[in-house]
Amino acid sequence: MTPALSARSSGSSSYDLLYKQAARLVSNPVAIMPFSTPTGFVHMLKHLRPDVAYVTESLTGDGGRNVESIRSWIGQTVVVVGGDAAGLVDETEDEQGGQERGKWWERSDMIGLGKGVEIVEASNLEEHWRRRIEGRD
Repeated sequence: MTPALSARSSGSSSYDLLYKQAARLVSNPVAIMPFSTPTGFVHMLKHLRPDVAYVTESLTGDGGRNVESIRSWIGQTVVVVGGDAAGLVDETEDEQGGQERGKWWERSDMIGLGKGVEIVEASNLEEHWRRRIEGRD
């Protein structure tokens, strides 16, 4: 899982790199909201109640637990999978059979038309953002 970053760890190169990337995306640095636990963003999103939230697969929690927690509070949750996203976890081996299990989102009943959770490949993220957020086709 991706390590949570906080303002207290601002001396770390990981935090600095992520902060600089985020600063390029926002008009005011106060819009950057670091969190210090792997589930810290869940509480922020519940209070902010955005129409759309993009969450990397690495932050979805065990079996999509974090997505389940926020999906009734947010208009649409978009889980970004694949690509170069830091901390993405490879498929795990089933302890009993030794065979690979699919990702939680491949078998979840949270995913689908009208259910509030959508899966987007990282390679299609920019196109998805333009269509959904910027209203471009």
